[in-house]
Amino acid sequence: MGGKNMERARKALDAMKELGISRKQATPVLKELLATFDNNWEPIEDEHYRALADAIFAREDNKQTSPSQQ
Repeated sequence: MGGKNMERARKALDAMKELGISRKQATPVLKELLATFDNNWEPIEDEHYRALADAIFAREDNKQTSPSQQ
């Protein structure tokens, strides 16, 4: 990532930290969203990173509701 993208990523991760979401949780989801949106930050940054937060919470919900692997 270039300098501007690194700054955007830092801001996104800082916003998630305010919601109690760790960088460890947020980073892979942010990378997935960037791939999904073809490196377009606009939908990720809209509404104070709502798409990112929603994706993180959805991922956590899926982990909790999926059957355990045995």
